[in-house]
Amino acid sequence: MNIVLIGNKSSGKTTIGKQLATSMGYDFRDLDDEILKKDGRHETIAALYADLGEAAFRELEFNTLSELKLEDTVLATGGGTIMIDEAIKALKNIGPLVYLKAHFETLQERNQLRDQSGILKAKQDAQKKHHDRHAMCAAYADIVVDVDDKSVEEIVNEMNGLIAVYKWAD
Repeated sequence: MNIVLIGNKSSGKTTIGKQLATSMGYDFRDLDDEILKKDGRHETIAALYADLGEAAFRELEFNTLSELKLEDTVLATGGGTIMIDEAIKALKNIGPLVYLKAHFETLQERNQLRDQSGILKAKQDAQKKHHDRHAMCAAYADIVVDVDDKSVEEIVNEMNGLIAVYKWAD
């Protein structure tokens, strides 16, 4: 079984995903890293996104997702992957979707530490994207984990328990 992490940019999908994979004895893959490998010309997702624009970036993202071969893997998706209609079905076929839910203020604080050129530049745009992505993630998630005010270890422990219950119920 694979685990798919969804959530807004800076919700912790990569950081938490790596720890979760280690705790489960799973592999870890990051869709953003896979996209950059496939592209081969850009060093960051922000630069690639700025170069391609949203439509072409989302097409590349979906194509990369479609080509992944995963087994016993935790997959961290991009913040906007869930906004691609075709991606939702593809993600559901990979494994249960675990939504790392974070409040807008938490994400804004974390985003201040990251290069935002081309992605979520204006606060108003960021609030709208957060709202839209939250609605999509909440609608399609099999498991929801609130990540605000918790350590990575606390989140991973909570996720392991929820995933165990999910496997048992399946």
